[in-house]
Amino acid sequence: MKRIGIVAGEGVLFSKEYHKAVRACDAQPVTLTPTSYEELLPTLDGVVIPGGPDINPLRYGQKNVAAEDVNDANDSYELEVIDQALHQKLPLFGICRGLQLLIVFLGGSLQQDIDREVHTWTPHGDRIHETSVKAHSFLSSIYTQRVRVNSAHHQAIRDLGDGCVPVQWSDDNVIEAVQHNKLPIIGTQWHPERMRGRYARPDMGDGTRVFQYFIKDLCSA
Repeated sequence: MKRIGIVAGEGVLFSKEYHKAVRACDAQPVTLTPTSYEELLPTLDGVVIPGGPDINPLRYGQKNVAAEDVNDANDSYELEVIDQALHQKLPLFGICRGLQLLIVFLGGSLQQDIDREVHTWTPHGDRIHETSVKAHSFLSSIYTQRVRVNSAHHQAIRDLGDGCVPVQWSDDNVIEAVQHNKLPIIGTQWHPERMRGRYARPDMGDGTRVFQYFIKDLCSA
């Protein structure tokens, strides 16, 4: 059985749903904390970096003009997990903030506030919108060329990090997913753990399939 680490920092969103999604793929979720990750990383087959609060813009060379609830200790811890995981050649799957952390780690930058209503979380549930998927990408092996996904973010990718390739876009040209051209890295700006189980909707893609790709394909390569 594959063992998949799930990074647990302060402000992690819907952490139980990440664990449920991993279990649905017949894999074992393993919680990574600041005190346990160094010991646990060598025992894992891959790592999921989940959603959460904004990254301090100082990490990508900008003054903070719109980032909210930044937590420097959290940023340092999760970036260190990424660094050690890559040194151990572990596949990485970043979700929302997790994708943004990967972009920043690889030298990219973010838009601090995209100021577009369709990409803003609402307390009444995730917003849903259309996206286009790049052919011959990891997502094109999962979904059709057009797929509806959820949205719960006000920040987005500005400059891609080294080796990162965009593979999905919203209709207003926000990058919605990325893969790396050399490293075992994928990421989605949306939340696949909230596109399955009790959050499943007939007008959205099945989020379990993204976790299945990560665990059964990328973590087995």
